[in-house]
Amino acid sequence: LKGELDDRHSHGDLPASQVSQSNIKVSHGDLRVIKAFGSVNLASSHGRVEAEQISGDLFVEGSHSKIEVDQVDANGEFKTSHDSIVATNIVGNVNARNSHGSTRIETTGESVSIRSSHGDIELSINSQSYRSIDLKTSHASIRTSLPAGSNPMIDMEASHGRCESDIESARDSSQHVTLRTSHGDIRVIESHVLAESVTQ
Repeated sequence: LKGELDDRHSHGDLPASQVSQSNIKVSHGDLRVIKAFGSVNLASSHGRVEAEQISGDLFVEGSHSKIEVDQVDANGEFKTSHDSIVATNIVGNVNARNSHGSTRIETTGESVSIRSSHGDIELSINSQSYRSIDLKTSHASIRTSLPAGSNPMIDMEASHGRCESDIESARDSSQHVTLRTSHGDIRVIESHVLAESVTQ
């Protein structure tokens, strides 16, 4: 499928490429979108959602759906349950919600908000320009990678778990990192590889 698209599809897979201003909903089937222009809204139940090379904002909502996203040139919003979210090479801000599934995000955006339950959160920030990171889960762990040279204010709390950070929290900083979990650990690491890629 190509061009501007507003489609609903059930009980079958739906591939789409080179679409613009898209609204696509699939049930009991997989959905794959490659090279989309403008904002894209995808919805799925009981199927996998894949999206690549999206030039505008991307919104994905699923139920019992695995979400796999790569190369989004704007903001990303992702929501699913009972499966995982993997979103890499996101340029803009990220808002993710998940239950009973893991969430892994890689972004250069300024703001990241992730809420989860019964699923680990893994976040990699690939730019020094981030401003706000807010992650919360329960019965799971959080692992956050920040570029070397970061000087954020870090506020982390793990009920029935451990908190460890390679980066010392700054008292006064424009960069805020808030991490919360229960029955799980929190780990903040410093990534020298990310810092080198940012400065090139």
